[in-house]
Amino acid sequence: MLRHSIATAVALLLVATAAHGQAEDRAFCPARPGKASPTCTITPGRLQIELDAFDQTIDRSNGVKSTDAIMAVPQLRVGLSTNSELQLAWTPHERFTTAGLGKSKVNSGIGDMVAGLKYNLTDNRDGFGAALQPFVKIPTATRSLGNGKVEGGLVAPLSVPLSKGWALNLSPEIDVSANDDGGGYHTAGALAAGLGCAFTPELSFGAEIWVERAFVSEAETAATVDLMLAFTPADIHDLQFDAGVNRGITPAAPNTQVYLGVAKRF
Repeated sequence: MLRHSIATAVALLLVATAAHGQAEDRAFCPARPGKASPTCTITPGRLQIELDAFDQTIDRSNGVKSTDAIMAVPQLRVGLSTNSELQLAWTPHERFTTAGLGKSKVNSGIGDMVAGLKYNLTDNRDGFGAALQPFVKIPTATRSLGNGKVEGGLVAPLSVPLSKGWALNLSPEIDVSANDDGGGYHTAGALAAGLGCAFTPELSFGAEIWVERAFVSEAETAATVDLMLAFTPADIHDLQFDAGVNRGITPAAPNTQVYLGVAKRF
């Protein structure tokens, strides 16, 4: 399945690249940083690579410290039509460690692949934006790092411009996730709500609240407060560097997550 997915993505990429130049280019639109998804799609025929260069999550609970680290995780975005794009992300290496209570354990290997589409409902116009973003998780992860199950969901990003360069971004999400016991599935919901502002053409800031809860009995709510910065060099409009930190505010959420990333349009 992995080989088929990669071959399909490469074929779509070749078709899209061949169409490059046939559509009017639009503003650079990275999907990172942050958990809220932008509503914009990239120009048909353009390729955009967004790299999670360093990402580490640390959690301490009941005397046990766990660390989940991933590096060089790419997301490919390919413009398919005026209002749609293909998305493909994969984790080439993940390292999960636990230590405490006199024991330690390390699991490492490849992670899962996520394939998705985004369709912009508002023709990528300036101002209010809305989109639909279905996705599916393809279970490519090493056995100790993944559940081996196909999962998926739908995100419905919304963007509302505010005054003085600020914008409100909302990303409600519904997921179909495998049960922890390996039998059957359940639904879960999530919401990322954030405010962003471009202080200058080069520097922007964002703050988000993210909440997630499975719709099963005795499920706990995970919530974080996230802060992020993004920098675009003045003379390179198709390049962005970003950094962020997320802090858990409920027991079910990890204590801290820090990350660095980059996005480049070709």
